[in-house]
Amino acid sequence: MTVLEAPTLPPLRENGAKRSVHGRLVKVLLHRRDDRGMALEPHAARCVRAGEVHELVTTDHDDTTPGARIDRVGFLGFVELGNAGVIDRGDTVRIGGRTVGTVLGFDACHFPNHYNILIHAPVPLTGADLGLVPELTVTFEPLAAVPSLLPTTPEHTMPVLDPVGSAPDLAQAMVSVTELADTGLPKETVALAELLRLHVSQRNGCGYCTTLHRDAALAAGQDPAKLDALAGWPNAAHFSAEERAALAVADHLTREDSGPIPDALRADAARHFEPSVLARLVWTIAATNAWNRIGLASAAG
Repeated sequence: MTVLEAPTLPPLRENGAKRSVHGRLVKVLLHRRDDRGMALEPHAARCVRAGEVHELVTTDHDDTTPGARIDRVGFLGFVELGNAGVIDRGDTVRIGGRTVGTVLGFDACHFPNHYNILIHAPVPLTGADLGLVPELTVTFEPLAAVPSLLPTTPEHTMPVLDPVGSAPDLAQAMVSVTELADTGLPKETVALAELLRLHVSQRNGCGYCTTLHRDAALAAGQDPAKLDALAGWPNAAHFSAEERAALAVADHLTREDSGPIPDALRADAARHFEPSVLARLVWTIAATNAWNRIGLASAAG
């Protein structure tokens, strides 16, 4: 009797291709905790429906054991989903086009109201750390289900340069500089600071930063018509003398061949701003230039 051998089957592949899940931020959160006590749900995936609202929480924990305690967290905000789909552990999470981290899992302490979607990141980040504003796009993008089908191009073979993820301590220091630059600014100058961030980002060609700071400038009360005219501000009628003085300083400090600020430019800025305010605006300009270059280095621009 001939015994037929069972054919050798390839290893079982559970997950095939899927579509991305997308949505928009509806509320930004600003706090972090070191003792939150969330618990990782046993399931690595969740089916979601359009219109659902869930909370986005970052953590540097990486234990995927069911029930694992999650203490160190940063709160980003709430997202309203725009389409039905499946969110899986390992999905890449992007907000406003910027990669925040990957889905670690889910916590159900607020269910059935909403899930906490836990996002693994090098450090727990908050909405304030990332400069988030409502209506930014949020996407959950799947890993390639069949890596061999990816085209062999420089995009997929070049080593990844990730200044933020690979040096989280320096990234956190930069976040602190950005926050400190805003601290102590008069209320009426906050919108100007966002205008400067947008202008510097435009000049440096950082697309992500330009989108981020345009949204932030609008949220701070800037006129859309003024933002549309920003690239040609010297010849536009939308800007006050104070704004022109600050923009001139920003232009000078953003030029690659810039030297010391000319005396006339320095004197004009000093006429419009107290020394402490002008100093913080200069720090804002310098920090934005640094963030732009970090973004461009990591291809976020």
